Amino acid sequence: MSGIKQRVKKLLLKTVWAFGPEDVVRTIRRLGVRPGDVMMVHAGWRPDSGFRGSVQDLVQAFLDAVGPEGTLCMMSMPFHGMTMAEYLKLGKVFDVRRTVSMVGLPSEVFRRRKGVVRSLHPTHSVAAYGPKAEWLIEGHERCASPFGKGSPFDKMVEAKGKILIYGVPFNTMTFEHYLEDLLQHRLQVSVYSAMTVPGLVIDSAGRRLIVKTKVISDELNRSRNTDSLYSWMKETKVARKMNLKHIVVTVVDAGDAVKALLRAPEPPPGWHIAF
Repeated sequence: MSGIKQRVKKLLLKTVWAFGPEDVVRTIRRLGVRPGDVMMVHAGWRPDSGFRGSVQDLVQAFLDAVGPEGTLCMMSMPFHGMTMAEYLKLGKVFDVRRTVSMVGLPSEVFRRRKGVVRSLHPTHSVAAYGPKAEWLIEGHERCASPFGKGSPFDKMVEAKGKILIYGVPFNTMTFEHYLEDLLQHRLQVSVYSAMTVPGLVIDSAGRRLIVKTKVISDELNRSRNTDSLYSWMKETKVARKMNLKHIVVTVVDAGDAVKALLRAPEPPPGWHIAF
């Protein structure tokens, strides 16, 4: 970028593109989130985004959007840029108290917040804060699959929760794996590998646990086209999008997404194509 373009961009970020925490809350509310809701957030952080405030202020805005009676949760995964299978092969220990979240700075800042609890899954841990936080994460390590019955994603549906995607691609939405699990018998590909894989977890009391988990298959990862799922969600109105200055903000209604998928005669066209 030339020097002139850089100066123009900096000026725009301070003026036309600038926004604050109250704008974040207002946008989330306009997309259908209400005080008292359970909301799962996928968010990125860039110092040059135009946001007037710190990453802590951004996390607080998410909390303000659901209010003190609402529950906020974020993915708190210990890896990025690799598959579940690749990460588990590394043999790393997941310490619920200390293992850093690798899925965006807001998630790590949130994880460290006083009162936040975290589920005991070795690859897809969920961090949560609010009245339903303990309920949301409880028993995740005992679920037959990380995304299926009894998981935090399943409880998001039960709680009529919302999923917020703020300034990151739609394919960061982990709830997509829950939908794959739900429709696994209707997809053309195997959702999980044949074998479960053990992961070593240390809980909040320092106890070591072996948690066996199903692993997303390489076949599923190769076949997935999240853009097709997003197009279908927009058409069925279970996903709503707004631009906050130049930040794209999307909200998905978890319960409505499930209802629409179960009513549909077939999975969204092009979502998974067997090779």
